[in-house]
Amino acid sequence: MREINHSSSSFIYHLPSSLSLFSSLLAYLISSLSFFHFISFSFSDIRYARGILNLGISQSNLSFYDLASQSYLKSLILSPSATHIWNYLRVSLGGMERHDLVEKTKFCDVELFFEDFDDLYV
Repeated sequence: MREINHSSSSFIYHLPSSLSLFSSLLAYLISSLSFFHFISFSFSDIRYARGILNLGISQSNLSFYDLASQSYLKSLILSPSATHIWNYLRVSLGGMERHDLVEKTKFCDVELFFEDFDDLYV
């Protein structure tokens, strides 16, 4: 067990043995944390498509549509056969009022979004 201290709160956690459980725990923590706690974490090392998808869902629930869109695209890069993620992406891009990008989703090609999102590394 390891304790993480933040300026206004602390919590104790342990890393679960299952990636699925970790993914669910990550989504729950992101949804329940304040924005300042949210941005203090670095999720750039996640290499698990479902974890990145859950991150995107949590970001979308917090109305961070730009971040959610990036997460969905990263998840699609890692798991191109997960075509259901395109639906999440459409909703998120609609929240950004980027209807031009919504049109691009019809082609189901992540490479079409590289010029629109600078941070699409995995």
